[in-house]
Amino acid sequence: MQNLVLVDVTPLSLGVGIRKGFEYMLLVVPKNNPIPTKMYTEMQTDHDNQTSIRFPIYEGESAETKYNNLLGEFTINGIDPAPKGAVKFDVWFDIDANGILSVSAQVKSTSIKNGIIIKQNGDLTAAEIQTMIQEAGRYRAEDEMHKSKISLEDLAEKLKSLAMDPGRSKSDMKSMEKAAEKALAWLERNPHADIDEINKRRGQLKTNFPILCEEN
Repeated sequence: MQNLVLVDVTPLSLGVGIRKGFEYMLLVVPKNNPIPTKMYTEMQTDHDNQTSIRFPIYEGESAETKYNNLLGEFTINGIDPAPKGAVKFDVWFDIDANGILSVSAQVKSTSIKNGIIIKQNGDLTAAEIQTMIQEAGRYRAEDEMHKSKISLEDLAEKLKSLAMDPGRSKSDMKSMEKAAEKALAWLERNPHADIDEINKRRGQLKTNFPILCEEN
């Protein structure tokens, strides 16, 4: 016991809400991560000609934000209109030694940025935190299904974005765009597809377009 060191950790995972038909939490800081800490993720616009974007900050263990605890939110305005996914953001979660959470986001191509400081992460009791963890366990299968769908959609959107590279041949651009649209259309037609079929489609995209493996 003489060498025992107590380390503060995050009691629940932290992330930012992203709209994908439903709002899900993009994980940034996992549960039980030692603090202080600073962690990073990248986001992008989710529809064409978007001029603003919300950054709702959540704590919890579910993929769907409706099961998690909203800590606060901020918005970045003044984004130049562009195709979906073309505008990207650097997003930082910074937790200091006192547990104060600072979240900031900046448009990669400009100096436009905003953020929020959350002094008390949710004010949840230990019992409430344990309840959220237990409930997340009951919804794990549903969460994994949602994550698989989101992963396939993100991969298809990334393929569409890569197809826009002017250095590619027209035939390559066309085949990439066609494959991406086919994957997105399949997802829309098959809302109740099982997780194995979704992952199979995702694997096929990566096999047919190895550049996706380099990008992920």
